[in-house]
Amino acid sequence: MIGVKAYGTSTKGTRACPDLKLFYRYEFQGDGFKLAWRDWGPGEKCE
Repeated sequence: MIGVKAYGTSTKGTRACPDLKLFYRYEFQGDGFKLAWRDWGPGEKCE
């Protein structure tokens, strides 16, 4: 299993201030990794 935490922008966000946290989990199945789960939540507040 591999977990990934990333930051992104919604349609209301800007590249200078990502407003989303993205979470992905990949699991090894057969001959490679497959996406098993994903979720998102609010990002950090930029000041």
